[in-house]
Amino acid sequence: MMNEIKIAVVIFMGLFLQACTIKPEPIQVGKDLCKYCKMTISDSKFGAEAITTKGKIFKYDEAHCYLSEIADKELDVKDVQSIYVSNFCGQHELLLADKAYYLYSENLKSPMGGNVAVFSNKDSLQKYVNILGGEELTWDELKK
Repeated sequence: MMNEIKIAVVIFMGLFLQACTIKPEPIQVGKDLCKYCKMTISDSKFGAEAITTKGKIFKYDEAHCYLSEIADKELDVKDVQSIYVSNFCGQHELLLADKAYYLYSENLKSPMGGNVAVFSNKDSLQKYVNILGGEELTWDELKK
């Protein structure tokens, strides 16, 4: 009987902790507003999303707006649990910022002038480097 109670508690705790995990929400182009610049998010290829430690979700036109908000101290990086960025290719799914690949190119013409495209893999990044030129970056380099 005691083992059954222990097992039930372990299962309950696992389900409880899993339910507390906040996942990114799809960015709704033409509907969602950028938290930083307050403009309607206009291009699904460049969006970004921050999830705070309290579970709030903030959406951005592009990573540049998120980084500007951090630089302007309007949002404390210690309050951010995770950052997601839109994949430039395919369905523009949200990728964890520190796991993605970045290309800075003046030829990108992103909504707020950050001109950075994000890719899920090195091959896609290299394809666009060959097409657009520019500089490969990491998330840490972009944050500077």
